Amino acid sequence: MNKTKSINCPVCDFNVSAELLNLNCGNLDNSSLYQFVKINSCDSCGHVFNKLSKDEFKGLVRYYNEEYGPLNLNSTDTLGDRPGSENAFTEKRHSELYGLISSYIDNNFKVLDVGCATGGFLTYLHKKGMKHLYGIDLIEKYVEYANKKGISNIKIGTAEAIPFEDNSFNLVVSDQVIEHLIDPSKAFQEAKRVLIEGGFYCVGLPDASRYT
Repeated sequence: MNKTKSINCPVCDFNVSAELLNLNCGNLDNSSLYQFVKINSCDSCGHVFNKLSKDEFKGLVRYYNEEYGPLNLNSTDTLGDRPGSENAFTEKRHSELYGLISSYIDNNFKVLDVGCATGGFLTYLHKKGMKHLYGIDLIEKYVEYANKKGISNIKIGTAEAIPFEDNSFNLVVSDQVIEHLIDPSKAFQEAKRVLIEGGFYCVGLPDASRYT
């Protein structure tokens, strides 16, 4: 098993990991998405991660803006739970997330949804009576689409660089975002920065053992 020192573990920052997979996926459609899938396991904490270089991460950001975002917004799919969908699966996910936080919040809270996509969960919170709603996303077309709803203030930004002032929010939500980041520790620091003292941070991410 190969050992590498080029990319630090995104969880514990240890600089030695074992290569589990190095797969050339090709690039027949000239996508800006990375061509090689490099899966590594940290020698210190055991975290398994996709090892991306900074150039590959920049390509991933272009992919989200130029391919992934427009494809989702123009999709004819009505069944899948994806950004912009408004079906039973999406409603169920929003309901479960709201159920997790509802006992800790009230309608006067200022809420920030980090990685809000087209503002689906913010729309759900608005229906529940919440008025002080904010969001960020790195996909420009998502931000434009979400702001047209007129119920929240959504800006272009990332979890690692939140474009709001210190101590701005009672609640920060980051659902299905952390697993996409190259530096999750920076995202936690940013969430702490924009939260008021005693504020709440709600993080949701996939668990492969219970993904159904």
